[in-house]
Amino acid sequence: MKHPKQKKKDAPYEIGDVVESPTRNLIGEVVAFLGDRAKSIEVIVLDKRLKPLTNFEGEFKYKRLRSDVTVHFDYSKLRVNRGLFLGDVIAKTYSAGNKRFGILVGFTHPDGLETASYSTGYNGIDLLECIEVSKRMIRKRNSDDTIKRFQTPHNKCEVCYIDYWGTNGTRVFTKAEVEADKKLLKRVV
Repeated sequence: MKHPKQKKKDAPYEIGDVVESPTRNLIGEVVAFLGDRAKSIEVIVLDKRLKPLTNFEGEFKYKRLRSDVTVHFDYSKLRVNRGLFLGDVIAKTYSAGNKRFGILVGFTHPDGLETASYSTGYNGIDLLECIEVSKRMIRKRNSDDTIKRFQTPHNKCEVCYIDYWGTNGTRVFTKAEVEADKKLLKRVV
């Protein structure tokens, strides 16, 4: 069955289209058309799960691509896996009901052994190493101005949705919050 966002190969590019460059092995979302001779387009770089890549300051990574060497993204290649991946924003729910949000940056084996979660996906045993963030995706810091980190088992952790385009800035939402608000479902990633 054809994906609803799938475009024909000869369709012109529009802002918001997802394109890929087979020569550079890169996927991106079109954000601008550049008026140079090569008819270049500027894209926000996306990962395999079509999430935007960011640098350490939280800014999107941009690349320029020639439009003649790019093609529309083939959505049949997209496989949505329910596992945990580096860069996912997770919410840890404690028994008292309060939540702690974090960006997954690593896996640590509880016995100090080497882990295979980086290459094969999360194995269910390792501890999740996270950088703590607020609900507005601002990194929290310690009193000595270092970034707060925490480790947690995968129990009571869930992958969160992110709304980049909200009127109040970037926000993190849990699955229950997204299901409760149908308008939010259209904006979150």
